[in-house]
Amino acid sequence: MSNPAVGLSRQARQTLEELRNNQIEDPQVERRVAAIAEQLEQLGQQTLPEIESQLGAARKAAEQPDQRNAAQEAASQLEGAREDQADVLESLEEMRRELAEWRTERDLARELNELTAKQQQLRERTAELQ
Repeated sequence: MSNPAVGLSRQARQTLEELRNNQIEDPQVERRVAAIAEQLEQLGQQTLPEIESQLGAARKAAEQPDQRNAAQEAASQLEGAREDQADVLESLEEMRRELAEWRTERDLARELNELTAKQQQLRERTAELQ
């Protein structure tokens, strides 16, 4: 099974490297991107492989000839996978909220800079009229 979390983590690390290579110093951005990379690495290296293992074990248990024990084992493995998947979804949702908040902050900062520039232009025009 291809692990998208590993690829996303790699992209986040590459973004950090590009920031450094381009000598863009923004500690807040670096912290946020590093935190996302770490969360994605944890998911990709621990949680997602565990879910895959649980699903595989459930499938094997379901294929066993002893149906009663197999059904119980499959149900147990599926419950574990369900709980881990819920944790993954919660982590991804938390990262999405953080990125949305970050985007909002960046958008607000950009709008504030634009408003400040316009205000400066108005002040200069007013000074010219006086």
